[in-house]
Amino acid sequence: MTLPAIDDLSTFGGILSDYTEVVDPTTDLPALASNQVRADVAAMTRLCPRAFVIWTNDGSDGTVVTFDSVVGSSSSYYPTYYPTITKQATGHWRLTFTASVTDFLGETQFWNFRYGEGCMLSSTFGTAQVVKVAPNIVDAYLFDAAGAASDFAGSNILTRVY
Repeated sequence: MTLPAIDDLSTFGGILSDYTEVVDPTTDLPALASNQVRADVAAMTRLCPRAFVIWTNDGSDGTVVTFDSVVGSSSSYYPTYYPTITKQATGHWRLTFTASVTDFLGETQFWNFRYGEGCMLSSTFGTAQVVKVAPNIVDAYLFDAAGAASDFAGSNILTRVY
């Protein structure tokens, strides 16, 4: 499996050792280099965003502007995993992603969001707070400069989920 699974080095076979010296450094990869790459990838599965969404709303309906994820955004082979964006209350929006995804190896697995963060992409000052509700659902709370809930209709909002 690949992302969005969380892996450690043992997932990739643990630490490798060379049985013989590297014969051709232009084509052979020493175990030390492979260990570093696999350890870096395992660490990334814990720390990188699973998906990011730039979205907007008209005060009642949310619309995806830009989307990408660790399992792709769209192509003929990989389905599009855009979230559904629904208004819960003024300044409170729910982003619901598909329950499961198909990774780049063709395996189906479940989203495993752990937390999220938000950012207002507007010249009007505001803050966005993202809270995980379920493994595939996050709520975005939007506040104006005075701290009051606001939909920021027409503004772009960035939501990252990890």
